[in-house]
Amino acid sequence: MSKYERWYVKLIDNAKNKNRTKGCGIYYENHHIIPRSIGGSDDNSNMILLTAREHFLAHWMLVKIHKDNSNNYQRMVFAFNSFCMDNRGQRPPSRLYEYARKEYIRMLSDNDEWKKKVSKTMTKKIWVNKDDTCKRVFDSELNEYISDGWVRGRIITSRKPHSEEAKAKISKGNTGKKHTDEWKVENSIRNKNKVWVNNGTESKFIQESEVSEYINNGWVESRLYTNWNEYRKGSKLTKSHVENMKKSSNSTKVKAVNIKTEEERIYSSKNDLHNDLGGKRNNINKSINDGCLYRGEWIISTI
Repeated sequence: MSKYERWYVKLIDNAKNKNRTKGCGIYYENHHIIPRSIGGSDDNSNMILLTAREHFLAHWMLVKIHKDNSNNYQRMVFAFNSFCMDNRGQRPPSRLYEYARKEYIRMLSDNDEWKKKVSKTMTKKIWVNKDDTCKRVFDSELNEYISDGWVRGRIITSRKPHSEEAKAKISKGNTGKKHTDEWKVENSIRNKNKVWVNNGTESKFIQESEVSEYINNGWVESRLYTNWNEYRKGSKLTKSHVENMKKSSNSTKVKAVNIKTEEERIYSSKNDLHNDLGGKRNNINKSINDGCLYRGEWIISTI
């Protein structure tokens, strides 16, 4: 038994001996003792509550434990790499993060079969959340999660906004920067013969050769401007058009439902909602269009 296996067993046994439960004022995360990707089940006997730090260390140990088994090692690196990009807006120590990213990228570049598996795994997944937990699930699993009390959307609760000092530094660093002539040529080539199309709810910038296929599926040529600020760059909209769009957008009645208290509020405009609930104004449209939670607890819809 390697030192990593001994450490892993000791960590799990220590957690078991403490008889932990959620809702006791301490933050815990569910962990599969034997990972599901290598045959572990969702049975209670294979589940343990770990602190956030213990959970991170457990996945790091699993990477080291399975290093001699190429198939399991790939799965453990994939899981650890995902763990290094959690929704808490935090990052692990730089060496561990660098290791996870390098190993993950190396595996994708060296193994086409694994690349296809990763692509298939990540497509058609939807964020759902319950209490303070978020996860991505397949389309086919969505109804099962919804019936179990989960709701669509991702909660990002602890990502800190930039301070005024940081904003000033970023602004100063970007001031005076210009694209090189080489970049301009490359960008022009990338966007050549591309056309904007929309289906009434979203817009796409596609190749001219794809237009017919989109038109047959109900799309039309032109860009859909749902945000009146979009006219500033590359748009032929006049200022009066933009003001009309802004007025129309703000006058739409909206409903907000709190997922925790089930409280329902009706607002005569998005501005009224923003003035009452606060938050970022742009996130209101994002919540309506993408099904994301507004401020972590409100479901927003138009009436």
